[in-house]
Amino acid sequence: MTRNVSRCVLSLAKIGLLVCVFGAGVLVTKQGIFGKIQRLINSEPPLISIERPSGLNDDNTYCVVVAGQSNAASHGLPRGRAGNGCFALTVSGWFAGEDPWPGSSGNGGSVWSRLAPQIRNSGMADHVVVGCVAAGSCRIDDWVSGGKLKGKLDELAQAYRNENLTVDAVIWHQGETESWQWTADPIDYRQQLSSLVDRCQIQFPEAVIVICQTSRDVEGVVHPGIRLAQQVVCDGRDRVIAGPDTDALDETYRHDGVHWNEKGMECFATLLLERI
Repeated sequence: MTRNVSRCVLSLAKIGLLVCVFGAGVLVTKQGIFGKIQRLINSEPPLISIERPSGLNDDNTYCVVVAGQSNAASHGLPRGRAGNGCFALTVSGWFAGEDPWPGSSGNGGSVWSRLAPQIRNSGMADHVVVGCVAAGSCRIDDWVSGGKLKGKLDELAQAYRNENLTVDAVIWHQGETESWQWTADPIDYRQQLSSLVDRCQIQFPEAVIVICQTSRDVEGVVHPGIRLAQQVVCDGRDRVIAGPDTDALDETYRHDGVHWNEKGMECFATLLLERI
């Protein structure tokens, strides 16, 4: 009897050990529960489209288009919600105005969940619509002839036309990628940016085009040639204006030395509101 009990206890112990080893293996693998939880935390929440908001028209709605790279997309922290009367428009349809901003890259926060309510609260419009096609780590030549992102602005322009809405402002915030490489030709950058502005003036004829100054790398170094190119493109052009100089926003405005924190997103939004 004692021998049988001992054998039973030993067998149970072996089974328990195997279960523990197997369980530990599952937990430490990418397919384990910890891995699944971590991926859920870092994942982009599913986008759920909405019906076209009622009552939108050119008299009571301020429409914005945004292009550029990560600091114009959704790579900030934390995420935000624009609230009542603020919406995102993409080629896929309408979405609530909340981060990560639909149409942009990244799964974090954006300036647009801060700017949209500022525009609305300023009394400029009852409703605000922001269409953002910004993509992290892009270059200026991605947006011009032959570039992989060239069609993004054209498609968004058509989406606004389909909704019978006129775009009031186009915001461009890009230049860091070329600056970090220090191989960029400022003259070439200026020519390509000028070409992009020409196309935007055709696609969004009523809009003011805002060219932000940005060239800051992770160590806080700026590229004077890229900055000058961004300035020159604004000179002498009708309805093309210099936007905020975000190179002046140091690491206290950024959560990783590059991308915006809450302070950075709020400040950038306020500076943009002053310009538009």
